[in-house]
Amino acid sequence: MKNEYDDMMNKYLDGELNQTEINELNDMISRDTELLEKLKAYKLVDKHLKDIEPDTTPADFTIRFMERLNTVSEKLESNKFFYSIITFFFISIVGSLVFLFTYFSEPTDEYNKTEYVIEKLNNYSVDIIGKINEYFVNFDVSVALVSASLICMLGLYFLYEFVKGHKRKVEALHN
Repeated sequence: MKNEYDDMMNKYLDGELNQTEINELNDMISRDTELLEKLKAYKLVDKHLKDIEPDTTPADFTIRFMERLNTVSEKLESNKFFYSIITFFFISIVGSLVFLFTYFSEPTDEYNKTEYVIEKLNNYSVDIIGKINEYFVNFDVSVALVSASLICMLGLYFLYEFVKGHKRKVEALHN
């Protein structure tokens, strides 16, 4: 019942009560001094709230805020590419280490596990380097691989620039 009185007092302060409701509120207040004190407190708060002048913002506040927000989001997006490359290399290194340590699982009785893994890694790397060396001894293969790598890097650069330009065009259409 108290919430009903609170709502009625708020409506009274807002000027939303008709004469019948105002009379009903006056009757309740005359019977209950606690409600009278509460209405006085509500009136005091209402008066002070109406006396407060609202803060004004500059006319271009929204425009400046959106420009700053776009600048921050562009910086974050430009860093995404860098972070994705770093993440890729980190995951590759960790994955390679996990593979190598699981591949060389059990040491023999003569060695401890660390020496066994180091020996296996040494043998494995010597085998890989030997195979790579066989391919790169031929000058034509080296030139072909370097050319293919350069073409791939240029292609990725142009693809990146195309996507970036396309994104700017889409953003311009939305603004």
